[in-house]
Amino acid sequence: MCLETELISTRDYYFVPGRFRVTVPIIKGNQEKADFMAHGLNHIPDISGYINPTTGRLLLTYDV
Repeated sequence: MCLETELISTRDYYFVPGRFRVTVPIIKGNQEKADFMAHGLNHIPDISGYINPTTGRLLLTYDV
């Protein structure tokens, strides 16, 4: 499976040290693509991610 080129919305994001929340339009309403992205996030050291396919948002948490 391949994700399309418009992965994130550069207009809709929120950042504080240790947390980054962003809209990912391609996963909204698409559990299969959300699961694919979650699988990829599981392989990044020191980062935890939560993907909500209902809202199309991704939350990344990390140590600062």
